[in-house]
Amino acid sequence: MNEAAYEYTKGESDIALRPVVSSREIATPRFEVLTFSARPLVDNIAGILNFLDDSLPTIYRGKTCVSVSLDDGEVFDKSFPEYFLGKMRLQNIEPPRIELEICESAVLSETAWQRVIPDLAGCGFGVVVKRYIADNLDFDVLASPHIAAIKVAPQVVAEIPGSMLARRFLRGLQALANAINKQLIVDGVEALGQALWLEAMGCEMFQGTFYGPAMDARNARHFVHEGRQLVSPIVFEPVTN
Repeated sequence: MNEAAYEYTKGESDIALRPVVSSREIATPRFEVLTFSARPLVDNIAGILNFLDDSLPTIYRGKTCVSVSLDDGEVFDKSFPEYFLGKMRLQNIEPPRIELEICESAVLSETAWQRVIPDLAGCGFGVVVKRYIADNLDFDVLASPHIAAIKVAPQVVAEIPGSMLARRFLRGLQALANAINKQLIVDGVEALGQALWLEAMGCEMFQGTFYGPAMDARNARHFVHEGRQLVSPIVFEPVTN
């Protein structure tokens, strides 16, 4: 195990990885990074990716992707893209391996919309609008070529079994995402019934405990090795036990 990966594993109790899975697409492993310590998340990214490279099958080496959340202060800071790219270059990390999740309310800030997000996308990072429909997002912003994906807020999914409106909304949102060439990630899938509804509505990318809970590095490695079909490349299988 290389030095960066070793340093990461020493603090893995402070960090959890949430899988982003697909029911229909062939995909390499993707994880959202959650941190529970005061250590800057940017300083952990190299260790997380190096750990995944060292511990997962060789076909995924250099291909795994992680997503990390930016707070409003970072999104409003015009110097952040250059700073973040510099940190990644020092750690020999390719920008396409990182997605940056930004709350939709922060995306609407003039600084974020006109400067920071285009600069981040121009550097090669993926930009994800998270907690979508927790607020009202301007569709001109949503359609920006600098935004790669939209993540639906968990409270929307919770209403699916008992709400025709929620089901119609998600069908329309998936159609909208397809029309503007965005990936739709549905967060908060906690039960089989929700998963079946979403798949029937044409949704393909999911997060939530039905597909895999937040986990430490050892369990993330096990999830990829055992909680999937043993084919290459892979399609993740739901974790149901």
